[in-house]
Amino acid sequence: MKIFDSLDRYLNEKEYRITFFNNKLNVNNYDEILDFSSDLIKIRHKNGVTKIKGRGLCVSKMLDSEVLIEGEIISIDLT
Repeated sequence: MKIFDSLDRYLNEKEYRITFFNNKLNVNNYDEILDFSSDLIKIRHKNGVTKIKGRGLCVSKMLDSEVLIEGEIISIDLT
Protein backbone atom coordinates (compact mmCIF):
# COMPACT_ATOMS: atom_id res chain seq x y z
CA MET A 1 0.00 0.00 0.00
CA LYS A 2 2.93 2.40 0.52
CA ILE A 3 3.58 2.64 -3.20
CA PHE A 4 -0.05 3.54 -3.89
CA ASP A 5 -0.04 6.17 -1.13
CA SER A 6 3.14 7.71 -2.56
CA LEU A 7 1.71 7.73 -6.07
CA ASP A 8 -1.53 9.31 -4.85
CA ARG A 9 0.35 12.07 -3.00
CA TYR A 10 2.47 12.78 -6.10
CA LEU A 11 -0.52 12.91 -8.48
CA ASN A 12 -2.66 15.05 -6.19
CA GLU A 13 0.05 17.45 -4.99
CA LYS A 14 -1.10 21.06 -5.47
CA GLU A 15 1.71 23.02 -3.79
CA TYR A 16 4.18 24.99 -5.90
CA ARG A 17 7.51 23.17 -5.84
CA ILE A 18 10.95 23.62 -7.41
CA THR A 19 13.50 20.81 -7.59
CA PHE A 20 17.05 21.57 -8.76
CA PHE A 21 19.53 18.92 -9.92
CA ASN A 22 22.43 18.74 -12.42
CA ASN A 23 21.68 22.09 -14.16
CA LYS A 24 18.03 21.12 -14.45
CA LEU A 25 15.15 22.81 -12.69
CA ASN A 26 11.84 21.00 -12.36
CA VAL A 27 8.90 23.30 -11.52
CA ASN A 28 5.59 21.78 -10.40
CA ASN A 29 2.14 23.34 -9.95
CA TYR A 30 2.77 26.72 -11.54
CA ASP A 31 0.05 28.94 -13.02
CA GLU A 32 1.67 30.59 -16.03
CA ILE A 33 4.99 31.21 -17.77
CA LEU A 34 5.14 35.01 -18.00
CA ASP A 35 8.43 35.46 -19.88
CA PHE A 36 10.82 33.13 -21.61
CA SER A 37 14.23 33.71 -23.15
CA SER A 38 17.57 31.92 -23.11
CA ASP A 39 18.72 34.00 -20.13
CA LEU A 40 15.50 34.68 -18.14
CA ILE A 41 12.34 32.73 -17.37
CA LYS A 42 9.54 34.18 -15.22
CA ILE A 43 6.94 31.82 -13.78
CA ARG A 44 3.78 32.93 -11.96
CA HIS A 45 2.42 30.78 -9.15
CA LYS A 46 -0.19 31.29 -6.45
CA ASN A 47 2.34 32.88 -4.06
CA GLY A 48 4.08 35.23 -6.52
CA VAL A 49 6.62 35.07 -9.33
CA THR A 50 9.83 33.07 -9.69
CA LYS A 51 12.61 34.53 -11.86
CA ILE A 52 15.19 32.08 -13.17
CA LYS A 53 18.34 33.67 -14.60
CA GLY A 54 20.94 31.77 -16.54
CA ARG A 55 22.60 31.05 -19.87
CA GLY A 56 21.30 28.79 -22.59
CA LEU A 57 18.02 28.14 -20.76
CA CYS A 58 15.55 25.91 -22.58
CA VAL A 59 12.41 23.99 -21.76
CA SER A 60 12.97 20.29 -22.31
CA LYS A 61 9.61 19.10 -20.95
CA MET A 62 6.32 20.91 -20.51
CA LEU A 63 3.08 19.53 -19.11
CA ASP A 64 -0.07 21.22 -17.81
CA SER A 65 1.42 22.06 -14.42
CA GLU A 66 5.04 20.96 -14.75
CA VAL A 67 8.02 22.30 -16.67
CA LEU A 68 11.63 21.09 -16.84
CA ILE A 69 14.20 23.81 -17.55
CA GLU A 70 17.76 22.99 -18.59
CA GLY A 71 20.83 25.16 -18.99
CA GLU A 72 23.32 27.02 -16.83
CA ILE A 73 21.21 28.32 -13.95
CA ILE A 74 22.80 31.35 -12.29
CA SER A 75 20.08 32.42 -9.87
CA ILE A 76 16.55 31.72 -8.72
CA ASP A 77 14.60 34.66 -7.28
CA LEU A 78 11.34 33.95 -5.43
CA THR A 79 9.12 37.01 -5.06
